[in-house]
Amino acid sequence: MRTLITLTLAGLIIFGLFITGCERETGEVDLSLSFTEGQKLFWETNSRRTIKEFENDSLLGTYENKEASLALEQVQAVYPDSSARIRRLAYYNIPSDKISTIDESTPAAWTAEFIQTADGRIVDYFPSDTVDLQTVEYFKKMYEQMSPHYPGGTLPVGYNWSNTVRVKMPDGRITDAMTTYRIRSIVRVQGYDCAVIESKGTIVLPFEKEYPAKNEKVVGLSTKDVEGTTCFAFDEGFIVRYDETYDSRTEGSRIIGDNQTTFVVLENGNYSYSLVSAGM
Repeated sequence: MRTLITLTLAGLIIFGLFITGCERETGEVDLSLSFTEGQKLFWETNSRRTIKEFENDSLLGTYENKEASLALEQVQAVYPDSSARIRRLAYYNIPSDKISTIDESTPAAWTAEFIQTADGRIVDYFPSDTVDLQTVEYFKKMYEQMSPHYPGGTLPVGYNWSNTVRVKMPDGRITDAMTTYRIRSIVRVQGYDCAVIESKGTIVLPFEKEYPAKNEKVVGLSTKDVEGTTCFAFDEGFIVRYDETYDSRTEGSRIIGDNQTTFVVLENGNYSYSLVSAGM
């Protein structure tokens, strides 16, 4: 708990550095994403995490990880229902002041495409590094729970809503994974008028993966408690900045032939991305 509180305070301090005006606690906003074919958004991303791994109740190790990268989202196509197919690429070891050097020939660390609606939902996902249906389905379920599903119409500061997804647990029970959202204020961030949206929720992800070549099967459950702050540029229709802290627990079994091993992975950390360029 102390770690999560510390990370939350650090996130608030960092977030405050990007605010260039007073927060207004009155006003109305439209939270609709806007897509234009060919549009490019570059973000600078940063993450820090601590991981503890256990096997059969024995601690295997504790790891610290810190990572920075550039992310590019490019709108590939816009559909009649205002949704869009978006290509996302991640680049490492390229500073944010060198984004003008990135072109189609620049190798990306990973690439994926997805379909996103104007209300923020990711309704389909196409990773470039796998066609494994179990992996793809896992990511689809993750994004279904992470998507904010912005309400339509004009919304006042103070408005709140929730995104609830029914999840079938490994034992067959049905549970609800829910995230709540609240429009906290309107503020000028990095040159954009933004709605500041607070979010808090739990992501629940059962998983099952088979490896026939090794006669191996991995089954388990991952739960992740997340608190986030989004700065949404409501005139332009895109996110300018996002900060989150999280605390997760993944537990399950690894079955190889007649042998079974249990494992637990505990992780906490913070993650943020900040817009550095928007254009065509």
